[in-house]
Amino acid sequence: MSTQPLVTVFISCYNRQNFIRESLESVLKQSYKNIEILIIDDCSTDDTLKILAEYQDDRIIILKNSTNMGIPYTRNKGLQNATGKYFAILDSDDICTEDRIEKQVTYLEENQDVVAVGSQVETFGLNKRSFICKYYNTYEELKAQLIFNVPL
Repeated sequence: MSTQPLVTVFISCYNRQNFIRESLESVLKQSYKNIEILIIDDCSTDDTLKILAEYQDDRIIILKNSTNMGIPYTRNKGLQNATGKYFAILDSDDICTEDRIEKQVTYLEENQDVVAVGSQVETFGLNKRSFICKYYNTYEELKAQLIFNVPL
């Protein structure tokens, strides 16, 4: 039995047949292994669910909304169904580095006064200029940025 805390990696998706495989693969390849992967499909009309059905991994839990409800509803449903100590969000058209969860859990476990962590973002893909977006590190910076956007 693992002594590492369970992490729920949450992916909400809607019509992501072109991205969901790569996104899910990036989670399955994590160096941190004590994860459950909670995927909630928001009534996709493409082959997203068919692609997800190809995966036979006990860590993957697939739920489906009965009607298209949007991101806020779907994320709340994810929170309600998560069983991990930590909740990691991954958008269904994103990929994460192999050590993302390991680094974040290590930091949270070593800093019990911290309640949330984020990371840098690198954009890539067709018609996109690659760049790295750095986020804020201090409480004061985060608090100030919350007036204008979501800085995590």
